[in-house]
Amino acid sequence: MQTEIQPKPDHELVARAREGDPDAFGELVRRHRARAIGVAKTLTQDPHMAEDIVQEALVKAFLKLGTLVDEGRFAPWLSRIVRNEAYMKLRRGGPHGKERPFAAWTGFPNRGIARTNESHAMADLSARRE
Repeated sequence: MQTEIQPKPDHELVARAREGDPDAFGELVRRHRARAIGVAKTLTQDPHMAEDIVQEALVKAFLKLGTLVDEGRFAPWLSRIVRNEAYMKLRRGGPHGKERPFAAWTGFPNRGIARTNESHAMADLSARRE
């Protein structure tokens, strides 16, 4: 006779994770990671950014697990954290929101000096030819 092991419901895993059982939180992550990535991909349209968002959301969920009021509502709670993380990342402009490529710098000091010197050299050449 073979006994079938029933998976533990989310509320039991949340309770165990709150008590410090890392395997319980690991099981919650295994169950809900794919859905969380789907939510993040839908919002960002970028699979790499979605992975980063879910990773950050899982860390927040782990740290804030004690604030979850209804232990049976882990999935919607995690989805809300993922959505909030995605909105914050999109609002900032992605992983490098305020960074620009080096070539985009218009106010780079040496570039302005080089152009000024170049302009003077061109003016000198024009004056000599006349």
